[in-house]
Amino acid sequence: MNLIYPCIFGILVVFVIALRVVMDNVQRLYEEKSKPFDFLTVICRVKDEHFLLRSFVPYYLSQGADRIYIIDDGSKRPYDDQVMQDERVVVIPSRLARQTGNQMADVNELYKRIQTEWVMCVDADEFVYSTPENDTIRSMLEREFSTVDCVHIPWVMFSFEGREKDASEVISDYRMRWNHDAKHPHPNRNYKNRCRYNNIEVKSIFRPSRFGGFSHPHAPKFAVDSNVVAVDSVYKRPCNYHSSMYANLREKDIQNARMLCNHYRFTSMEAIRRKCDSASFNNYRGMTRGGDCVSDCVLSDHPEVRDDRLYLKTKKMNLFPHYK
Repeated sequence: MNLIYPCIFGILVVFVIALRVVMDNVQRLYEEKSKPFDFLTVICRVKDEHFLLRSFVPYYLSQGADRIYIIDDGSKRPYDDQVMQDERVVVIPSRLARQTGNQMADVNELYKRIQTEWVMCVDADEFVYSTPENDTIRSMLEREFSTVDCVHIPWVMFSFEGREKDASEVISDYRMRWNHDAKHPHPNRNYKNRCRYNNIEVKSIFRPSRFGGFSHPHAPKFAVDSNVVAVDSVYKRPCNYHSSMYANLREKDIQNARMLCNHYRFTSMEAIRRKCDSASFNNYRGMTRGGDCVSDCVLSDHPEVRDDRLYLKTKKMNLFPHYK
């Protein structure tokens, strides 16, 4: 009899501990399920891109983003309060990219925690937009791309027109771009600044429920099954979800596209020098094949076609009141 009570007590202790563990797990599950489920989440990796973020944040919020995550890679000064004061904007210090040597490490760590119908990872100099006048990115996903899992959106390469310093606002002040009917071979055969006549990069918007994360900044990885549907944003043609390129983009395609990505990769000589800074994680110097990094970047800038579409779209929205 004396042995029975200690045994019963021990069983009760184990039971209470097990019950507590179960209840804790239930509580965590409830908290996870209680988190707001967003429709569109934007992720952006930055370092000292104050000029671009002043346009980037209000622009993507106007396009229907429920949340913008800014992964900051050690910027030298704080970003403007007017940029970061919106509760939908979350700034996260980069921890993993430099530790692992993988620029997408922080993005994929965040990817595991977000709850959203669609996600996109864009740099601060990449502005995705819908070409129909009254549509936003969100409305295009809700209507024209509602039956697909991944949309590939080609870059359109914009020019800085030789400016020494950044202008006042990126969308209104940078309206010259490459002619995508022309070839632009780099005289030094520089890969980072190469011709995009045959292939040009895309940005992807995709459903996290259908993929395992980002394989690189341009496309998702690990489709959950063989039935995922990926299309391009030009003619809505099927494409390989894991591809980072759009083949043979031409001016007629740009005119017919449903969504495009204006790529303001260089905004001034000062910005080019920052991109060539060896202290930058994703720097241009490490991606050039010899030669002078700054000069090679300048040699790949081609102000050939005036393109006002995104400017006129944001002007109509009165997104930036200083527009003339």
